[in-house]
Amino acid sequence: MKHKRPVMKSKILLTEPKKLAAVNALLALKEKQRAAILASIANGATIKDAVEGAKISIGTYRNWVNEDPAFAGAVKAVRGAIIELVQSAMYKRALGYNFKEVTTEDIVDKFGHLTGEKKTKVVTKHSEGNVGAQIFILCNRASDEWKNPNSVVDINLDNPIEEYLNKSEKEIDALIAAKILKIKENKQQAIADKNKKIKTPFKE
Repeated sequence: MKHKRPVMKSKILLTEPKKLAAVNALLALKEKQRAAILASIANGATIKDAVEGAKISIGTYRNWVNEDPAFAGAVKAVRGAIIELVQSAMYKRALGYNFKEVTTEDIVDKFGHLTGEKKTKVVTKHSEGNVGAQIFILCNRASDEWKNPNSVVDINLDNPIEEYLNKSEKEIDALIAAKILKIKENKQQAIADKNKKIKTPFKE
């Protein structure tokens, strides 16, 4: 009697070295994707864009952040550095700053002919502080005394938007500053009137 040989299903078996190589490859890919995410965030990308660029899902990113404190800390540090850079630029824009303008000019001889040579001219210039940036900082750093700038400029039928479109940036900044100053004065007056009423006894 002939015995039938059992049918063996094909199965890929990985040896220990191959398993180790596969695991290492996955870990290397993971680290590469994490590095790509951090680099994208450092260049100003949103989390969504950074995750898509690394070709992983937002769920995977959240798992990495929740399960790996080191990676979560790295993300926080990179985002914090970006915020500090923006804050520094905002303060610089608000207070004004000096900068050097470099230009090149053609050199001419005493007859007015070009010599083919050039000279470099360096001029130090000053960029004046921006009122809009100053208002933004004050509204966020001294919110008790300054209102939100979005509620400052009211454009209505008596003050059409075309009036602002025809003005320069400095003129618009001056209008905003004047309106905020007026609001601040009105607020201080309202507080003074309220305190005065409280101190004055009511008479029938």
